[in-house]
Amino acid sequence: MRKKTILFVTGFVVFIVGFVIYDQMKYTTYGEIMEEWIGEEEIVEMKLHNTRKRAYDQLEGQEEQIVVESPEKMIDVIDESSDMVMKRNDEIPIWDYEIRLETKEGNEYVITLGYDSAQMYDTQYEIPEEDNRLHKKVRAVFSNEVKDD
Repeated sequence: MRKKTILFVTGFVVFIVGFVIYDQMKYTTYGEIMEEWIGEEEIVEMKLHNTRKRAYDQLEGQEEQIVVESPEKMIDVIDESSDMVMKRNDEIPIWDYEIRLETKEGNEYVITLGYDSAQMYDTQYEIPEEDNRLHKKVRAVFSNEVKDD
């Protein structure tokens, strides 16, 4: 009887530890994803698309697309969120914005953003609402809080 209890407790602990490790493997940062995805390619243009405007035509006075060519503005939008924590998930969220990055090498990378989510390449990520600085930065650009030079 004692051996069964010890085996059960040991198995249960191993299961819990395995689950915690598996769950932690889903976490990454925006900067790590960008580094792996784009690497050392030089971004020459960024297009910001307001998909809510296109889908609902509800945002009177806001642009549908903004082209950012200023390197400082691109760095501000992209790099400010590099330590933002993201968790891989399988849910397909509703998108608010789309960021299209064009590189000097001729490649295009698309990031779609929701209020608490993002999709990069073919992977969806959950982002805590309070930490979604990338969404806030893009929203600010469309709200004319940040002007492109």
